[in-house]
Amino acid sequence: MNSNDYVKFKGKTYQIRTLGEGTIIGTESLEDALIDEDGYTSSKARNIDEFIAYYVPSDKINLSDGELIKYIRTYIDEEFAA
Repeated sequence: MNSNDYVKFKGKTYQIRTLGEGTIIGTESLEDALIDEDGYTSSKARNIDEFIAYYVPSDKINLSDGELIKYIRTYIDEEFAA
């Protein structure tokens, strides 16, 4: 079962997702809002980022748990265990 939630940052709402025992997945658009070429955009951005384990493209955030885990293992972290 997917556990979807949202985080608000700078007036925008971004979807996040919890896998397994609490691994939080965010979208790359959230990552772009939190971090720019100079680093974190604010202290609040840093606080949010510290809770996000991985960032995935927006079109991947709603995959089934199994497919999202497979995506993360294939493209981000081959040792990921949810």
